Amino acid sequence: LPLIVTEEAPSVFEAQVLQLDGGTLAYIHAQPQDGSQAVVLEDGTIAYITLTQPVVQEAEELTVAEQPRTEKQKQKSFMCPQEGCGRLYTSSHHLKVHERTHTGSRPYNCTVEGCNKAFSTDYSRKAHIRTHTGEKPYKCPEKFCTKSFKTSGDLQKHIRTHTGERPFVC
Repeated sequence: LPLIVTEEAPSVFEAQVLQLDGGTLAYIHAQPQDGSQAVVLEDGTIAYITLTQPVVQEAEELTVAEQPRTEKQKQKSFMCPQEGCGRLYTSSHHLKVHERTHTGSRPYNCTVEGCNKAFSTDYSRKAHIRTHTGEKPYKCPEKFCTKSFKTSGDLQKHIRTHTGERPFVC
């Protein structure tokens, strides 16, 4: 994995420090700094990263700083190593899935005979297989609505028809 450690920082907007393989330190800021490079974060916001030369530290310093975090406060400590990308993720798994967008890797094949489709995630493969089976396990919770969907994301979009929420602009 490209990242070893994060040091205590409440959010990326207050200069988060990451130590990369080889000891290089990466400082992430909300505003441009001298010598910084713009990177796009997972949520689409832009941050600025500055790299320093490798440093040697004692093994005990190479730990993740302990701080209470809720699910929404997870630090994005895993950076895409692809030249010009620099996207940040909260887990090595999410980074690995993202890296497939650069490599084109699709390791999950449809198991239905005669279908040669392949997918970058197992979740996508499972959702695709439901097009063969007709299964729609995600049922609308509204009292008089009988609709069901093949993915939880499709259900979440549908629920907006009941709430009136319109998060997207034309």
